[in-house]
Amino acid sequence: MTVIVFRYGVLASDSGVFVGGIVTHFGRKLLRGADGVLYGGAGSAAGVSNFFRWVGDGKQEDLMPTPREVDGGGSFIVLTWRPDWGLSLLTFAGEEDLRGNHYYAIGAGADVAYGALHMGASAVDAVRAAIAHCPDAAGTVCEVR
Repeated sequence: MTVIVFRYGVLASDSGVFVGGIVTHFGRKLLRGADGVLYGGAGSAAGVSNFFRWVGDGKQEDLMPTPREVDGGGSFIVLTWRPDWGLSLLTFAGEEDLRGNHYYAIGAGADVAYGALHMGASAVDAVRAAIAHCPDAAGTVCEVR
């Protein structure tokens, strides 16, 4: 469970990690690549960690950890913002072009975040709203620019 929000060149997320009934507050969900590309990962912590490791190792195309479908759904989702291109969403089905979206949210807290974004909130404030009003978002706000 998580919330990841993009607006105005900023990706923000909560830091909560949910394992069964336990919530910890130290999940790494955001990454700024050496090339300036921003990544926000949701879903399987292992899948997101493997993807972030691949980015950190220089993104060798043939070794990309492809998202896999698990029980009819994606094991992880990666929201990506490229400064020279725009937004995209990587899922087990491939990469979806989201260019033209001025803001976007994924994860269990996305509904609350979208309400805040619609009313003009920044990415950080939209995550704060989700943490305050969604039981599936927790911890502190993290951000990358």
